[in-house]
Amino acid sequence: MSAPFSPRIYPSESSLNYLHHGIDRGRKMRAFANGVLPLGKSSLVLDAGCGYAGTAIAFAEEYRTVGIDVAPDRLALASGRCRERQAARASLCAGDVLALPFSSGVFDLVILNGVLEWVGVGNSGTAPRRVQLAVLREAWRVLAEGGGLYLGIENRWFPAWVARDPHVGLPLVAVLPRTLANALSRALAKQPYATHLYSYWGLADLLRDAGFRSLDSYVPFPHYHAPWAMVSAHKNVDLAVSAWRFPPPPPSGPFMAQAQGTHPRLKKAYFLALGLLGLQRVLAPSFVVVATKTY
Repeated sequence: MSAPFSPRIYPSESSLNYLHHGIDRGRKMRAFANGVLPLGKSSLVLDAGCGYAGTAIAFAEEYRTVGIDVAPDRLALASGRCRERQAARASLCAGDVLALPFSSGVFDLVILNGVLEWVGVGNSGTAPRRVQLAVLREAWRVLAEGGGLYLGIENRWFPAWVARDPHVGLPLVAVLPRTLANALSRALAKQPYATHLYSYWGLADLLRDAGFRSLDSYVPFPHYHAPWAMVSAHKNVDLAVSAWRFPPPPPSGPFMAQAQGTHPRLKKAYFLALGLLGLQRVLAPSFVVVATKTY
């Protein structure tokens, strides 16, 4: 049962709905992680860049979970949410994903969901890819051997992101060579382009450069923000079947409202076409990669 709305903690009912959606999304992520990683009752999970702690709360229903975030306002709200949900196995702390305040080899799962693309912002003196590599290497460091990284991020070649980058709202910057994207961003927005996205293959190269060798890539349907289904990036028939089974409106609850969006039939048709044509690794909106730490 959802916790009652508390004006002390949440500024609006819409904020509460966002948090409920985050918990529902986290439960979907947890069910998926349970199927692909050797997690057990004693597993320790890190939600790096935990935001309002929806994912951390969901994982804490089953595992000891630590959430870390750099923003004090988000942590304050997240702490209140944890108290209201009585998430005894969730603990939160302030910190930077570039320098995680934990010993090496202690976590069985590290989650970077919608975080990696943002870490280059505010580090204008360093190339965004270099900052992203540093974050991934920190994740690798704190993972135990055999532990897994759950990484969710947009695909730079998704047509909607080509027309309008999902983070800065500029055209073409997602797909242009980085130097040109940076120049265009400076011309249009007076700031460098720092929210780098990757293709399926570019993301694999980035993770391998960070030290991960064992990679399994998935297409979250319809998006990593609302993973109603998670399909191997190599199984186009499975993606088409998931799209065919996608529930019609009306949605029930904030999570399904997010999953279906304003054009659920168009979304269904797009994923069905991707699956039938085998183009999911090129044109899916986003990817989830599970990267295992091995030596």
